[in-house]
Amino acid sequence: MGIIMIKKIVLLSTLFIGMVTHSYAQSPELEVFDNLVGSLWKAEHTWANGSVFRQEYEFEWSLNKTLVKVKTYGFIDEQQSSYGLRNEGIRSWDSSKNEGQFYEFDIFGGTTKGVMIIEGYNIYYDYEYDGAKLRDAWELVDNDTYSYTIGTFENGEWGAKYLETEIKRVK
Repeated sequence: MGIIMIKKIVLLSTLFIGMVTHSYAQSPELEVFDNLVGSLWKAEHTWANGSVFRQEYEFEWSLNKTLVKVKTYGFIDEQQSSYGLRNEGIRSWDSSKNEGQFYEFDIFGGTTKGVMIIEGYNIYYDYEYDGAKLRDAWELVDNDTYSYTIGTFENGEWGAKYLETEIKRVK
């Protein structure tokens, strides 16, 4: 076998391995996070009960873009006098169930888990909290802004809305 033939075989093998590796890379369902990764996002408003809401979010890819890690900064005490890393979470796509999943671990020792629904460029998180079926909605307004709603959600309908604000890209 000549040197040119060996080079062609090596080149074709490299291309084939690259295609196979790429097919196991980013879950296409998670592409919606491309806009969020690499930026700091911030929301400030007031909860329906009058208390202050202020959070910042950082997103990063992990495991060859098959997992999204999220850090959430907010108040870390009930008096809302200390601000810092409040939650760390993950977002993933379970191909065996054909659904998104999310987990949030908070500084108080709590874990929230639920289903992540992706519709176009919008992301919805459905979960149970203190016996209520809640939804967090991130609805794309433009590349730097999401409309953000937290409330009860059942049978495809919003019930009480506890927070309605915008999340904006800071950097």
